[in-house]
Amino acid sequence: MNRNEFQKAAKLFRAGRLTLDEFTAQALQQNSDSPADQLNKSLSVYLFFDGQCREAFEHYKKVFDAEELCVQTFADGPAEMFGNEPQDRIMHTTLRIGETMLMGSDHPENCGTPPTSGRNFSISYRPESQQESDRIFALLADGGTVDMPLQVTFWGSYFGQCTDKFGIQWMFNCPVESAPA
Repeated sequence: MNRNEFQKAAKLFRAGRLTLDEFTAQALQQNSDSPADQLNKSLSVYLFFDGQCREAFEHYKKVFDAEELCVQTFADGPAEMFGNEPQDRIMHTTLRIGETMLMGSDHPENCGTPPTSGRNFSISYRPESQQESDRIFALLADGGTVDMPLQVTFWGSYFGQCTDKFGIQWMFNCPVESAPA
């Protein structure tokens, strides 16, 4: 995907005509025979910041000679959810580093205690189906805590968060297209 195609896809995403998964799949498609190849099971690291996400990801982009796939600010999200947030802070960003993705965001100010340095990450899991999401989420949350129940989100994913009994934070992000109605 060249820069013009990326900007066109980003404009469609901001207008609500592409889901986050569709946008990411299009961005990833340049090295894939089909977008579905990029929607298979995967694990990625998701980093949380307290206002430094943009600076950190610009640094990581240079350090790893990474490809920037996506940058969305709170201004790009629904006003009813993020209207009181500083609009220039990062809601979601993704870098491709080799065959992996590094994702991150700034912590929304209205969501409790900001992240603590050194403990400001989650493992993001992309299951192949809603049933797999439900099964693995329940297994990981057993003995831990459910931080956000699995649910369909405004960006078009079946999403939830839990902390396992070992204190590891997990994010589930299953494309709605893979989830049965």
